Amino acid sequence: MALIAGTTVSVLSWMAARRSAAAAEKAVEAAEAMTAIERERRHRDNRPDISIKHTPILSGGAQMELLLTGPHGVEEVRVERLVIQDSEPWANPVIQSPTREELAVYVRGPYEFVGKLEEQKSGGRTVEPFTLIVGYPHKLLLKETSPPPNSKIPENIWRQDVHSLSLRVAVECVQEGYEPWRYVFPEVPMDKNLLPPVRSSGA
Repeated sequence: MALIAGTTVSVLSWMAARRSAAAAEKAVEAAEAMTAIERERRHRDNRPDISIKHTPILSGGAQMELLLTGPHGVEEVRVERLVIQDSEPWANPVIQSPTREELAVYVRGPYEFVGKLEEQKSGGRTVEPFTLIVGYPHKLLLKETSPPPNSKIPENIWRQDVHSLSLRVAVECVQEGYEPWRYVFPEVPMDKNLLPPVRSSGA
């Protein structure tokens, strides 16, 4: 009888321990779920408000302007990636010679950046990372695109092809303590007030 009683107590203790462990595990899962929900809320509430536009320049090309406008409490944000995307896919049957890798460097659209990454020898699809400070516009020069080498596309035909296309941009912002924020601007607004020609630094 003593053996049976002892066995019963052991089984009950084991079951109680299992229930306690299961309850503790559920409490941890609930806490992690609440933490994830709170993290997502903070990520959403602190998503930087960025306005972007481009303004043609009389001498050719354009100027892109990015401005951080909020939300309240966000004073600055790091723009880790700013990429001009193709306004339309490279599906033109005129394109024959360049490879996909070569085409990835060149923008099928009206503009590309004048400045570019140090390792880039050609193309101006993206630029070095920079910091946006609330209320202070960040300006970047753009130049008109050219057809890829070996594409056999005449310059005038290329101009006709891309002239009416929109300027499409993708942005990735980072800030310590948050997952990156990603944006796509399928059609960057154009300011129709033309800017005067840009003087070179040697002028």
